[in-house]
Amino acid sequence: MTTALAMGMGMVSAHAEVVNIPWSAALPTNADPDHQCVPSFPDSFGSDSDECYLAFPLSIPVGHTIQQIAVYHGTDNMFPGGQPYFYAHLETVTTAPTATESSKFSWESSNAVPTDTIQTHRLMMQVNNIYFDQFQVAPKTTYQVVVALMNGASVSGIEVTYN
Repeated sequence: MTTALAMGMGMVSAHAEVVNIPWSAALPTNADPDHQCVPSFPDSFGSDSDECYLAFPLSIPVGHTIQQIAVYHGTDNMFPGGQPYFYAHLETVTTAPTATESSKFSWESSNAVPTDTIQTHRLMMQVNNIYFDQFQVAPKTTYQVVVALMNGASVSGIEVTYN
């Protein structure tokens, strides 16, 4: 059962699907070997003192509605002197009629996460089961969540809720 909200601000859906994309599915986005994220086995990618970037490609079928994207992140205590830095956003590339790139739902933080703790941050506005920023997956468009890490910040994966 799907119910539209007043003023078209979001949908409440009882048929939502959740896809978890683990850290091991992330792709490095920087060819510079000095700025690569390093595996923090067994459960995350981390950064040393240099900033590194990862991309989590999304494979949600055209016509479905992405309701929420969440990032699972933590702090590696190997770098106690540095201030951890997290940044994430959704990046889209539309290929027709011309290639157009855009980003939205940006989030950044320099708050340390307690050791051996993973926190979740939602990129899109949500109140209970009301998804204010939801959008429909369009044809001829690719989607990926880009994450930047610095000074011991780590990412364990992302979660996408859609219907």
